[in-house]
Formats: sequence, C-alpha cells, structure tokens
Amino acid sequence: MVRVLSDLLQHRRRRRCLKATSHPEMLDYLTQPPPSARQAAPGAEYLAVDLEMSGLDAGGDHILSIGYVPVVDRQIVIEHAGHHIVHQDDVDLRQTAPIHHLRDIDLESGETLQNAMDQLLKMLRQRVLIVHHAPLDLAFLNTACEQLYGVALCVPVIDTLAVERRRLLRQNPAITEGALRLHECRRRYHLPSHHAHNAVTDAIATAELWLAQLEHACQGKPLRLQHFLN
Repeated sequence: MVRVLSDLLQHRRRRRCLKATSHPEMLDYLTQPPPSARQAAPGAEYLAVDLEMSGLDAGGDHILSIGYVPVVDRQIVIEHAGHHIVHQDDVDLRQTAPIHHLRDIDLESGETLQNAMDQLLKMLRQRVLIVHHAPLDLAFLNTACEQLYGVALCVPVIDTLAVERRRLLRQNPAITEGALRLHECRRRYHLPSHHAHNAVTDAIATAELWLAQLEHACQGKPLRLQHFLN
C-alpha cells in the first residue's frame, strides 16, 4: 500500500504542476513520468546533482553552478555529465571562491539560470534525483523552479546523506559530528579520497557513493526504489 501511495502522490503532484505552468521545458518534463517507486532500484535511471551556492539561504542567496551526471544500469555515464556556471552580477566571491574554485570572470561569462535549469530538466526526465543533503539542494532548486516556471520541482529524490544516516543509526544511535559529510561517507565504502572541487566532480562523487550504498543495501536482492526514496 505504501509503494502504491507513493506513486499516486507523485502522479497527483505532477498533475497539479501541469495545470499551474505554461513553460515548454517544464511541461515536457512533467509529461514524462518518473520511475515507479515499485521498480527495482538497481534498474532505475538516476541523475546525481550538486549545486554551488553563494550561501545557505535559498530565499536570498544564489545558485552559482550546477553539476550533474547520469547513472544508468549501475554505471556512471561520464560522457553525459554537465557543468553549468550561472551568470551573476551581484555576488561577492571573496568568501566563496576558496570553497567553489570560481572566479568573478567565470560568473561574468556564465549562462543564465534559465538555460542551466532548462538543461537540468532535460537530464532529469524519467530519472530519480540523487543529492547529498537534499533539504539544502531542493530548497534552491524549488526556488529556482518557482521563479522560472511558476511551480516547484516535482521529482523523486534519494538523499545519500539520509541513506547513510539510517544505516548508521541501525548500528549505533550516536552519530559523531562530521560522520555524514560526503568524504566521510565515501571513506566507509572504501571509495577514493574526495576533496570538493566543483559541482560536476562533487556530483560524480555523490553518484559513486550512491552505487556503493545500493550495492551494500541490496546484496544480491533487488530492493525497490521505495526503500530509498525521501
């Protein structure tokens, strides 16, 4: 019943969004249904996404860049990865540059947020969104979608941070500070050391973590998407 309800809620959300938007890219995205929550997770298609932002407030800060990479048949499709740097005139990079490795000239020559989000929607068609720490990324993505298309982003989401939190809590109710950071989660699956560089390399790192989590959770038994969805 829970799995059926999950699909029904996703369908209702999409139907409401279809009635509320007239933007061609969003309409095209919404008319192509996402994977069913009842589908076996290893066979679904995913898009791992990472954002770089000027701050943590989705209402006042800005998306600086969007990186993504598809995951198909449990393979990371590097050749279809994308990195979109968003044009910004009013962002001070003096504090964010050491984190994001972006320069003022990068933002000055960047593309519009509209174009970056249009491309993201194309890549998200019939896929599950994978992010590390979904509340933050979704807040910015929803704000951008509402500004550009008049509706929030309607997409099934798997949060690798939440997946790891649930796994650790089953082992020990006390999770140490920093244990859920991307590089610490990767370390527990014996993945190579990862240091934040830009949005697309972080998206690839998140995709690698998800595949390791999926393999660990399934152990030969194809769990359904519902087991992992936020």
